[in-house]
Amino acid sequence: MNNGEKRLFRLATVTSTSGGVSVLQFDGETAPSAKKYKRLSSYTPAVGDRVLMAEIAGTYVILGKVV
Repeated sequence: MNNGEKRLFRLATVTSTSGGVSVLQFDGETAPSAKKYKRLSSYTPAVGDRVLMAEIAGTYVILGKVV
């Protein structure tokens, strides 16, 4: 991020999933996020998936897998 600006979209890798939410490691970061993220119903995350995230209402939502 530059000058404190939020990114509208980010890439991340799924590190774990449970109960419809996922833990992610964002590109450029050295450890998984402590926060859990929701997804669109059309995509079911799997550990190791590279995903596209969109910033919505102060958090990120998983849009889908990047292939």
